[in-house]
Amino acid sequence: MTASRIGPTPEFLEEQFDRELDRILGVAEPAEAPLPTEIAERGAVVPYAPPLDLIATADAFAVHVELPGARKENIEVHIAGPVLTITGRREAAPEGIVLIRGRDVGKFARTLRFPAPIDAARAEVTFEDGILTVVVPKPAPTPGQTIVVR
Repeated sequence: MTASRIGPTPEFLEEQFDRELDRILGVAEPAEAPLPTEIAERGAVVPYAPPLDLIATADAFAVHVELPGARKENIEVHIAGPVLTITGRREAAPEGIVLIRGRDVGKFARTLRFPAPIDAARAEVTFEDGILTVVVPKPAPTPGQTIVVR
């Protein structure tokens, strides 16, 4: 009888833990994927990272980021290589004295690395009902080539 592992490997969990710790501590991504200039120059630690979903289909990746209360002109989407960075700010409502604050306000950033090659030139971004959607197609497969043996 053969035993098989169900669930993520310890190595995968360690890598995910390291990424999350780097995000919490504000450690920059690798040189190939710098944060947008305004954040990198100030060395600012971004107060929060909005939740997101990464969904893979046969021909694209879709990223859905929850940004209720944000305005689309305050959101920046940047793709460098296989890394997607979403930054911006969500402003507090100036209606009165805040007694309970249940939503984060201020600057936010979220960075993720796509698990497969992407075609960033054909990326599409929409923002509707507080959800930012970034759809990034996978590159078209290249046909194989037969090489004549000489």
